[in-house]
Amino acid sequence: MRRMKFTPPTNDYNEEIKNIDEQICELIDRRKKVSDNNPGFPKMEYICNWAEKYNIYEDLLSSIFSMLYHENEYIPIVEPEEFRKNISILRSIEKDNKILSVTSMQQYNNASIINISIEWNSEGEEDYLNMHPEIYISEKYICRMDSGSGGDGHKYYRFIVTPALPDDVSGINLIYKEKNLETKEDSNILIEL
Repeated sequence: MRRMKFTPPTNDYNEEIKNIDEQICELIDRRKKVSDNNPGFPKMEYICNWAEKYNIYEDLLSSIFSMLYHENEYIPIVEPEEFRKNISILRSIEKDNKILSVTSMQQYNNASIINISIEWNSEGEEDYLNMHPEIYISEKYICRMDSGSGGDGHKYYRFIVTPALPDDVSGINLIYKEKNLETKEDSNILIEL
């Protein structure tokens, strides 16, 4: 998923609040350090109390804390450049009545694209609609979903991995993660490439 270029909603800025805005940035940095970059999400009771105490809309506070929780989604995006080659991987595993297949990889000079296919019995399809997919390889690599599609009992995803993986991915462990956006439950599938 390519990110749209951000355009400020206005060119107007009240310079008198510049120091306050910098303090907000400082507090966000301090929040990350104190929580060891794992803050969780404030209880709605806290958000309601803060909204009333500081005269801020609850939905605005919820949105701010949601953006802070999903900070990794704002990591600068690296677009693959200078295609080198296609590599067939063809590794599959069955877990929780799903077949996960890592089918192939496209190699670029600065990134790799991993292609993943998932098949399952389409009864109970609605249970799969609220799933958010991710992959994890190691701390060395940043992985983000580029695109996805699917239908009756099938999903297909493309993930961009930076920096580029080696051409021989034998022995590399890939963890496919799904988070249910309603129940907040995670499920992980480990596959050795």
